[in-house]
Amino acid sequence: MENGNNTRLDEANASCDGKIDVVRDDLKFFERRLTEVMEHMQPTASKWRCFFLLVILSIFFAIIYLGYLCFSDPSTPMISFYELLEAQKLCTIGVAVIVLIMTILGVHKRVVAPRIIVDRIKTVLVDFCLSCDEEGKLIIKPTPRPHKNLA
Repeated sequence: MENGNNTRLDEANASCDGKIDVVRDDLKFFERRLTEVMEHMQPTASKWRCFFLLVILSIFFAIIYLGYLCFSDPSTPMISFYELLEAQKLCTIGVAVIVLIMTILGVHKRVVAPRIIVDRIKTVLVDFCLSCDEEGKLIIKPTPRPHKNLA
């Protein structure tokens, strides 16, 4: 098969085979390393997600308990919200301490860290017509063709 320049495509491809193999090997290595990084981050993120879920459930039940105490108390309609929180110090302090601890530990960052990494990697890979999924597997996108009027 010949192209418009009367040169054999087989001969042109034969000289590029070595370069293609190197590029293919580099992509495979990069994908393997990216998958390894994502797999390493997933257990940590899962652990923090479980912790975050337990904390959210604790806060939820504390609020339900506080609500139950408020509605069962006949003097509730006569006091303000701040007085109500002052009267239920255990629930108020518990919720505040839990939120403070979660903020100090950076749970919100640890839970979304894998997603942040994937978004940043996708941003970099766009220049190479590549993308990746949540597990770190590479997705090869077709190269954009130049507009006919520009060529």
